[in-house]
Amino acid sequence: MIQAPPVFEERDGEPMTIKDALKLLYGIQKVDPEMPLQQVMCLFVIAQEKEGISLTDLANKVGIGLASASRYVGSLGKINRHREEGFNFIEAYEDPMERRKKIIRVTTKGKIAIRKMLGESDANL
Repeated sequence: MIQAPPVFEERDGEPMTIKDALKLLYGIQKVDPEMPLQQVMCLFVIAQEKEGISLTDLANKVGIGLASASRYVGSLGKINRHREEGFNFIEAYEDPMERRKKIIRVTTKGKIAIRKMLGESDANL
């Protein structure tokens, strides 16, 4: 079963309204009108993890395969799978305790993009 990121769960005991959901969708559209929903979910899940998250944990939390998670992470990072410039919303670094493992976290540009998606008017990319 897919876990919904807390950004989509109830706030202050109140469920998200359709107006709130539309505001979020319009915000996502402003950043990239063709961004897949699962890619947005990846970005939001990564943003929730203060210490970063591994690719495997990300795939499990979003409910997608490892290959899809890797593809989304690539396009959210510096270079996508077509060797084109990515969004640079996330970065990966080596886990100091397990060198084969990469930890993924949101960049400053990614934080600004998320604020823009959430409708904050002062967020500029």
